Amino acid sequence: MEYDFLDKVAITNSHLTDTYENEIKVDVNVCIDWLTCMIPYTEHNFYNFLMLLKLDYDSFEETSGKYNNMFSFLRRYGDVVIKLPSHYTNPMYKDTFFEVDLSGQACRTFEDRKGSWYALLSAIVESGGHATRIDTPIDDFKGDLIPISEVVRKLRMKEYVATFQNLTVNGNLADIMNGNYGNFTVYLGRRGSDRSMCIYNKIGERIHAGVDVFATYWIRYEMRFAHDKADKLVRMIVDNGMDYFTELVTSSILCFLDFRNPTIAGIPTNDSNKSRWDIWLNWRYFLQATSKIKLRVQNDVESSITRKKIWFDKSIAGMITQFYLSSDSYEEFVHHLHLSIFKFLKEHRLDNVKFGVVINDRKKKGLEDLSYEDFIQKIELIAKKTPGKEFDIKDKIYYSQKLYKLPIYETAKKLNEEQATLEWACKTFGDIFEVIEQ
Repeated sequence: MEYDFLDKVAITNSHLTDTYENEIKVDVNVCIDWLTCMIPYTEHNFYNFLMLLKLDYDSFEETSGKYNNMFSFLRRYGDVVIKLPSHYTNPMYKDTFFEVDLSGQACRTFEDRKGSWYALLSAIVESGGHATRIDTPIDDFKGDLIPISEVVRKLRMKEYVATFQNLTVNGNLADIMNGNYGNFTVYLGRRGSDRSMCIYNKIGERIHAGVDVFATYWIRYEMRFAHDKADKLVRMIVDNGMDYFTELVTSSILCFLDFRNPTIAGIPTNDSNKSRWDIWLNWRYFLQATSKIKLRVQNDVESSITRKKIWFDKSIAGMITQFYLSSDSYEEFVHHLHLSIFKFLKEHRLDNVKFGVVINDRKKKGLEDLSYEDFIQKIELIAKKTPGKEFDIKDKIYYSQKLYKLPIYETAKKLNEEQATLEWACKTFGDIFEVIEQ
């Protein structure tokens, strides 16, 4: 009898938990790094998912077009993407879905907002929706049990039992085996299939993205589930609870890829049936130890805003230093620095995504949200530092709408605009924004 891939997970997990008695400690983390789901469109479901994602209804940017041949509108709530059908506003239509797409970065900001993975995954099931993609990586920060050089050597020599056939490498395997990891990626399985695995150097990927990291070793083993397999995994997580999550991840990896040694009872063999070969104990030890850890917030391990500041210190700081040394005086340098910030704000380049990073950073520091009044004080301080420059009423109204979704007329009154009447607001801003009457 042939079992479904995920039906084997519970069986495989027993091999992980019952075989080895000695406790092994590993420096790893397991997380959800991508989630895509399709949800039946109702107003209740839509508002419920915004609530679970901890997003404000009005804090989005919408574009229209043709997306996945199913959707006509794309809304960006910061890093979260929601796709809507053309007739989502018409309650007469039935069997209509909207898609929620959380990239890796969106998963991290979701955790920053104290979102609950279990509540979100449960809502997918309870709403009658289904998951279409979920990525569940294990990050190894030491490599003491399974050095990547040995993993790559075994892949190259085909010393494994697996459910995939395709193996694609971006990078030089010989270099990796010699310890020159660089920016490599190994793809196991066919891209676009219902399950695949990706092994890559996370440090190289982060550096390539312009981000600095503390770790000296960081290899990611990432299982990617799609279509029915993604939905089945989500339902298994919901049925068993998040405490079972790491066991599901490690067991699914072992079902997909089980490294072996070319020996039987310690004696070298040419047996073509690799399932009879001795298991590579370190691979099992690694997965067993990983299965016992609890799901942690990935940003506690990998803080995006901290990394950006480090990257600023090491990369941008060099350019600023050169600019400072080439200035006639310190005063000229500071003036141009203030002028650059002023231009950035004056040209309305601060959008919801960048502002969302600011809000998340303040929360991590234990600071209160930046109110609109505080925001105005900050930008006016920059204007004062740049003689002859100022933010006018249209700039302030722009940011009140863009970042805070405040009514124009009421905002103008707060700004002590003497002519702030509804008629004035309609005449002044009606061609730019929708004027909300209070």
